[in-house]
Amino acid sequence: MITQVEVFENAVTQGRDLPALKYFDRSISYAELEALVNGVAAQLSAFVDFGDTVALCTQNIPQFVIAEYATWKLGGVVVPLSPALKERELSRQIEHCKPKVVVAQAENAGVFERMQNARFELIKTDA
Repeated sequence: MITQVEVFENAVTQGRDLPALKYFDRSISYAELEALVNGVAAQLSAFVDFGDTVALCTQNIPQFVIAEYATWKLGGVVVPLSPALKERELSRQIEHCKPKVVVAQAENAGVFERMQNARFELIKTDA
C-alpha cells in the first residue's frame, strides 16, 4: 500500500516546477511545497513522535496542507478541527483527541490558549 506522503514525494520527483497548490492569485510549486513541508516537519519534530496526534484548526489555507503533510511525514495523525466550532465544542474535541500540537490561525488561537487543562504545544499561523 502506498501512503499519501509517498504519493506527494512521487509528485515532487515527477513535477518539481508544476503547481501543487493554488490559493487566490498565488501558486506554490511542488518544489516549494516540499521545502515548506520539510521546514514545518523539522519544527514539529521537537514535539511529535510516530503515532502522536496533531490537531489542525485553520480555514482552507495552504498552511493546513503544509502542516498536514508535515505531520504525516513524521508518522503523526492529523485531526482536522473546524474553526467554525464554538469554544466548548473545540474543547471537547481537544479533550478527546489529546493532541501533542495544535496548529491554529492566529485569529482563533485564543480559544486554545484558554484551555487550561489541556497539554499541547500551540503553533500559530497566519492566512
